[in-house]
Amino acid sequence: MARRKSLFPPEWPQNVTDWDKGMVVFIFGTEECPSRQIQIEPGVGCLSLLRSARARVSFGRSMSLDSPKPKPVDAAPLRIAVAASRYNERLIEALLARVLAGLRAGGVKDRNLALERVPGSNELPVAARLLAGRRRPDAIIALGVIIRGDTLHYELIAEASANALQQVALSMRIPVINGIVVAESQAQAEERCLGRTDRGSEFAQAAIEMAAFKRRLAR
Repeated sequence: MARRKSLFPPEWPQNVTDWDKGMVVFIFGTEECPSRQIQIEPGVGCLSLLRSARARVSFGRSMSLDSPKPKPVDAAPLRIAVAASRYNERLIEALLARVLAGLRAGGVKDRNLALERVPGSNELPVAARLLAGRRRPDAIIALGVIIRGDTLHYELIAEASANALQQVALSMRIPVINGIVVAESQAQAEERCLGRTDRGSEFAQAAIEMAAFKRRLAR
């Protein structure tokens, strides 16, 4: 296994090695870094991001490979609202189609589905808040696709949207599924929206389970 020259700050462990395949998980807000090998997905170009963010890094399996098995839920009475952006049209349309198919396969009736479209992921929290106040669904799914560009703008939008969606969920006491796919490359986004890593089905199942959870506790 070939040794690669480290690009990390000197206070970080200098044991970064060259792996054929791997995945990094970013946990921002700390300068602590575990003393372990760091797997870097080839071609992602994340070394500069790691260095500039001074992130704590760990590695593990893909979310989809480690996702929980669906729980049996009577989804017929559940009301689900979906807010989907229009940015990155080809990818978002594929992601939306998988979400809707997953909801229907899980037992959600078409009459209990509400769909609204917004320009981009930055507008999703406002859409979720308006849907929560007007339609009072059992759960909301916010869908978007954000791909890394030449600047850190994508990271700012992703983080701000995630935080705002969580605030909507907590303040309105309605589960909000963060269905924003944040990718380092076009290939990563395509794999999650069009490929074998089926994020749409995961988002749909999470919404069904959380909607049923909300109904059960609201009795």
